[in-house]
Amino acid sequence: MFAARTRDRLRDRIPNIPTNQQSAASAGEEVLNGDTEVSGPGQTVITKMFAMGTGASLSISNTNGRIHLESWDGPGVQVRITKSNGSESARRRVPVFQQMAGNRLALRTGDSRNSNVDVSYELKVPRNMGRLDISCTNGSIKLDGVTGDINVNSMDGSIDLSNIAGSATAKNMNGSISAVFDQVTSEKPMSFTNMNGSIKLVFRSDVNANLNANTTTGSINLDPQWGIEVKKGLIGAHADGQMGTGGQPLRVETMNGSISISKTPGTAGH
Repeated sequence: MFAARTRDRLRDRIPNIPTNQQSAASAGEEVLNGDTEVSGPGQTVITKMFAMGTGASLSISNTNGRIHLESWDGPGVQVRITKSNGSESARRRVPVFQQMAGNRLALRTGDSRNSNVDVSYELKVPRNMGRLDISCTNGSIKLDGVTGDINVNSMDGSIDLSNIAGSATAKNMNGSISAVFDQVTSEKPMSFTNMNGSIKLVFRSDVNANLNANTTTGSINLDPQWGIEVKKGLIGAHADGQMGTGGQPLRVETMNGSISISKTPGTAGH
């Protein structure tokens, strides 16, 4: 019964990743025209700078290829898009769309179903963002040094959130989830959900939350300072309890994989 309940909960929470099958621009979108675009054997590289500041909102929806964001102290959002594989004409047939409104930017990869073209995103963003919505069907996602309301979805690929602050939710189907928090926004709930892969959370500062953790075919390891009992069943494990003084829900669930949650004092960003 425990395994069935966990499986049903995970199926409800695993995201429907957009398939990006639309090759034409949606309302408000336009094809991204880079500040520079260089094509060579096997790849096309597009770069563009967007004027955005603190509190900006960013969304990226990709199909095949990694997404990597890191913070910087530069004047806005620097975007580098690399289209790999296929001929130059094939890469041209996989567009990237942009939609800019005030301090909000959305980037989306168009239809790549009938090609072997991969599209990878590398961005440098302000350290203090408002909201980040990042999704990828086939490819890893990595965020480093970003503060904000972070929401990450993947279907096949690892999720790595390093030196982040604020709040986060992460959902994956196949691949590990790792998050290292420098600071946590205590007034917002957080959740980390996986189907096939481990989940590892590290907190470098105090966290006050009500933990609910479940795994079907793996172990749960919690930092002993929270005093939360891990209950092991015939299949899987479960843990419920208060972290710090308690607060918003922190839900951590995986079907096939282990869960590790720890607190490690350290210097933010290191």
